[in-house]
Amino acid sequence: MRPLAVVLSLSLLHLQAAPVFAQFHQQAAAPGRAYSPVVPAVPIALGAGLGSLTSAPTLSFQTLPTVTVPKLLKHAPPAAAASLRARPILIQAVEARRQPLPARIAQLQVQAAKDLEALPSTQGEASQEVARENFDRLLGAKSIRAHADAVLAEPALPVEPALSAPAPAPQAAKTSVPSPDKAATRRYLAGTAAFKFGMEALNLAMPLLALTVFGQAAWAAALAAAWGLSQALFGSLAGGFVDRHSPTKVLSWAMGLQSLAGAGLLGLFALDHFLPALLPFAAFNPVAAVALYALAGGFLGVADVARQVIPPALVGSDEKALKEFDARTHIAYEVAGVAGAFFAGWVIKTFGVGAALLIHPPLYLLAAIVFSTLAAKASPAPAPPDEGGGPRQALKDVLEGARTLFSNPVFRAAFFAIVLPFVIHRVFESLLVPVFAKTLLADPSKAAWMLGFSNAGELLGAFLLSRSIRGGHVRRSYQWVRWMALGTLALWALCFTQSLPVLLPLIAFSSVSWAASDLSLRGKLQAALEPAVRGRSFSFISAATFLSVLAVSLGVGFLFDALPAAAVLIGVNAAFTLAAAAMLWAAGKLKR
Repeated sequence: MRPLAVVLSLSLLHLQAAPVFAQFHQQAAAPGRAYSPVVPAVPIALGAGLGSLTSAPTLSFQTLPTVTVPKLLKHAPPAAAASLRARPILIQAVEARRQPLPARIAQLQVQAAKDLEALPSTQGEASQEVARENFDRLLGAKSIRAHADAVLAEPALPVEPALSAPAPAPQAAKTSVPSPDKAATRRYLAGTAAFKFGMEALNLAMPLLALTVFGQAAWAAALAAAWGLSQALFGSLAGGFVDRHSPTKVLSWAMGLQSLAGAGLLGLFALDHFLPALLPFAAFNPVAAVALYALAGGFLGVADVARQVIPPALVGSDEKALKEFDARTHIAYEVAGVAGAFFAGWVIKTFGVGAALLIHPPLYLLAAIVFSTLAAKASPAPAPPDEGGGPRQALKDVLEGARTLFSNPVFRAAFFAIVLPFVIHRVFESLLVPVFAKTLLADPSKAAWMLGFSNAGELLGAFLLSRSIRGGHVRRSYQWVRWMALGTLALWALCFTQSLPVLLPLIAFSSVSWAASDLSLRGKLQAALEPAVRGRSFSFISAATFLSVLAVSLGVGFLFDALPAAAVLIGVNAAFTLAAAAMLWAAGKLKR
């Protein structure tokens, strides 16, 4: 097309844009079609020095072959041609027509020679632009400028070396999960598994010791309440501390201090066992046990907040990478929890309840050492200074976390989509399952099957989230929240059947949807929250979650004592249905 355009421009520059030429120009703008111009024969100038064009030979367009305009490939746009840089088209055309015809043709010949030199290395949009430019010249819409001496010194097209490779096509944006530091992530997973293994042993041994040593179930309930309250209180105060200090160091110190609390419980029990006459009172007494157990729960609350802040420091702020890493962490967490519970049970059966206390302190100390070796890959955003500390600053930190979450509609929806299902899941496992198994199934041992399928569902949910991200079929957070709402409604089965073959798959499905949704939402918040307020935001979530679990558990427990279990289950599932509707509302906000 380009040589044809040059030839036509040499011959027809003096003509105005007649209707026939305008029609030809419109046809040339559509690529990929064949054209057979039908135009009367016109004179063609053979040289710039001719005084008249009337004696020039004629060339009929009837004799020209059919021209096929190929569809041009798109490439990265080159620099603008020199002949297109300066002034509006209409001014160029008017100025060009005022020049003598021989001068115009001479300038056009020089420009055409420059363009022909550049043509072999021109492709894509550049060729299309040059073709359009020459047709504009034919129609008088664009001409060579009278003052274009400097412009004519360079070709109208960007010249590339003849042997240079064509410009590579722009690559599509990569959507794969970036690879984090494998050594650091493995250490983090190992530390998580170590402390979860030890925590299961402590949580299994302490209620049994309260029942066997103190002889009262009330002290076992007091231990659970002290653990939950302390975890919520310490967790709510930990956010500002985590934001102002290294989260890995905070986590390491929390693990170390909890190891000391567990060692204190072990020491008191051993003192009574091996040296009962050393003190005039029992060293392992209810008050001391509740106090040390509450400290252990409080340090766990600090650790939970730090664990929500550390993943961005290990794998970056990519949302998919964070979700995948959180899923892997939860898998390690649950596997270690199951293994720790079974191992603690074997130790208790073989050596006694007190021997299970030996498991906790060394594993938490090991976790503290492992977490102390971790470091952030990049410096976090500067956190606000600690204005004097104390209760006033702690209250400011809590309010700052709440303000951050509730000032953004997406964060607000994520908050409700995390807290409500977490409360439902914990109340189901800790209260509904034992009561249902003992009261309606008349077989407490069946609670183990129900809890086992619930834990297996959590593992499967974390695995499905990780698998979907690695496989490229990523579900967005709002989609997991919708599945979680459906999984919550599946718990209505407790009101209609007592058949385990029917109940167990539904329980597993409920846990699958909860785990995948919870991990996906936490990864979304980890990626979206500013580093300077990330700790306080998750601190507020942690405090709200554990306080809600404690309050709802006490309320539902009171209802089970006052009313028939079947009636309470119906009322509880009705409340769960309202919560599922709130989850669907949150999913709609997250979708936007």
